[in-house]
Amino acid sequence: MSNKREPSFDDYVRDLSSDDLETRLDAIEALADSGDPRALDVLLGLIREPADEEDEELLDLLYDVLYDFGEDAAPAVQQMFEQGSLEQKNFASELLGEWEWEPAAPAALDLYKQPDYMSKAIAAPLLGSLLVEEAVQPMTDFIQSQAEFIRRQSQREVIAKMQAGTIEDVDENNPLIAVMPTLQALADIDSARAFPVLQTIFTGNDGLLDPFVMELVSQMEAVDVTPWLLDRLHDPRPEIAHNAVVQLKELGDERVIEPFIRLLEHPAAMLRHEAIDGLGIIGDARALQALREMKPSEDTGLLDSPEVSPTQQLNATFFKGLADEFGIENVQDAMMEEMSDLLSNPSVLMRESVANIFQSMGLQLPPGMGAASEAELIAQAIEDIEDRLGGE
Repeated sequence: MSNKREPSFDDYVRDLSSDDLETRLDAIEALADSGDPRALDVLLGLIREPADEEDEELLDLLYDVLYDFGEDAAPAVQQMFEQGSLEQKNFASELLGEWEWEPAAPAALDLYKQPDYMSKAIAAPLLGSLLVEEAVQPMTDFIQSQAEFIRRQSQREVIAKMQAGTIEDVDENNPLIAVMPTLQALADIDSARAFPVLQTIFTGNDGLLDPFVMELVSQMEAVDVTPWLLDRLHDPRPEIAHNAVVQLKELGDERVIEPFIRLLEHPAAMLRHEAIDGLGIIGDARALQALREMKPSEDTGLLDSPEVSPTQQLNATFFKGLADEFGIENVQDAMMEEMSDLLSNPSVLMRESVANIFQSMGLQLPPGMGAASEAELIAQAIEDIEDRLGGE
């Protein structure tokens, strides 16, 4: 007969101090499953600023087990949101938002009204999840107060700080960390009121914020955004025009047919390819003749500007920093391993998109890999339209 004692609540608490990560992870799961009313306070007490990868893994598990507690844990999590550190507030904000815990709305609004950017960045997603109408005006005021900064925001300055090793200063002092979640929350709460704000903040010179704004605009079902997106097709920056085509084809509005037909003659392959695909998706008969008369180009669709853009330089610097942090010697090899399946995907648009991701990061693909066949795209679009018309 075995005299082995079952681990107690106190044993699991002691295991939380172990040097072994697996022991600490097992202890967290055991406490969460114990049913002991003391477990919640113990688990909440573990939330702190992560110092390394092990702490990140612990926080991920803590989030999962606390989420499973459900709204029974919401009052304690709300107390942490109101009284804890910024790291604890951020952790609690995500949980309260997932639970749509409305009693946290006043505290979230108070936090958003604090002057620092980090507080706004933490509070905005929660306010968006709870659809707090009272947050619309302070959010609008904040965006308008930052409009001048955004207009003169220079990505090259950000890149220089990253290369100098002072990215922490960028994180804490750059208003964009609060602007982007604020815009998302505004769009969630009241898209009709958010749309004019998004139009104002679209600067025409920010390769990081502008695509984000366009994505938010395209998600606004209560607002007719097609005319605004159609105007973006004339943007001199290929990436913005490309984003506009992608958003418009997802909307499927028949007003894009004629503009897309005109794009079939555009010199930029990535715009032509998205327009071809969009015409096939929408399936309008007006596109058939133009597609049948189109002469396929041998252009691969890869970004081919000889000058490295600020966005590409920023991405390359960022990923190099990640590689250094995690000891990855060759970023390109690592990306190739992660995305090899996508690079051989039957969809030419998928291969082309992945190729553009590589190039936007400042990485080079092996010759021919990721290249799109314009002839194949045209043939597929014609087939899709004919199938749709035949089924009507």
